[in-house]
Amino acid sequence: RPLMEPAAPAAIDAPRPQAAVPARGIFLEFLKLGIAAFGGPAMLAHIREVTVNRKKWLSGDSFQEGIALCQVIPGATMMQIAGYAGFRAGGFRGLIAAYAGFALPAFGIMLALSALYRSGRDLSIATSVLIGLQAVVVALLFDATLKFGRSTIKGWRHFSLAALAAGLFLCRISPVATVLAMAACGFLVFKMDGTPKPRASEEEGALRRSIRPALLLLIVLLAGVVSLHLIAPGLLPLSVVMLKVDLFAFGGGFASLPLMLHEV
Repeated sequence: RPLMEPAAPAAIDAPRPQAAVPARGIFLEFLKLGIAAFGGPAMLAHIREVTVNRKKWLSGDSFQEGIALCQVIPGATMMQIAGYAGFRAGGFRGLIAAYAGFALPAFGIMLALSALYRSGRDLSIATSVLIGLQAVVVALLFDATLKFGRSTIKGWRHFSLAALAAGLFLCRISPVATVLAMAACGFLVFKMDGTPKPRASEEEGALRRSIRPALLLLIVLLAGVVSLHLIAPGLLPLSVVMLKVDLFAFGGGFASLPLMLHEV
């Protein structure tokens, strides 16, 4: 009798194809997230709720892979996760939309607060408020240290590297040099001997399609830097300082604070 056809594999909870979600929808969702984005790492659960559970833009596994990727590259982790989710949901346009929507509320709030500080920093009320906020910042950093410590330090090797880095910071070694030294130590301590997971052809195609717009964006940014130097030369050193801080801020926004303190 004829052989039966093999059963089709079960459907896998995979994310939608690239560019399936309109950029406008991604922008609006991340704009709403950005308005409520208080607490830094606490926003991770809210981003997952929207992109995985409610909108079904990503699978749970894809979101976890994005978290792992964003934790090993420098910069603000929540911003990178927003960009990753936007890219997986809507391609390169989705990435830009997610970045813009997520960052716009904080940008507007900080612009307004900076203007108020500049005009009222000599007032006694403003001085009192700022002194209180300094204590709050210390408390926030302490809380972040505990949270990151519980989720990151999982053995004696992690603890040894963390203690060594803390010692270098206490000795007032340059934070940039400390980050580079810890990266080298981490490579030696945590060498991986496996082969990388093969990338799906669909993802390879999406990455190839994103190379051209990414290069175009890089050219636009470089042109902006040149224009900034010609129009307002005094702002160029500030841009270079912030670029250096972001390039070495492994561990998210809180990790940029000692670097920024050192540079500024």
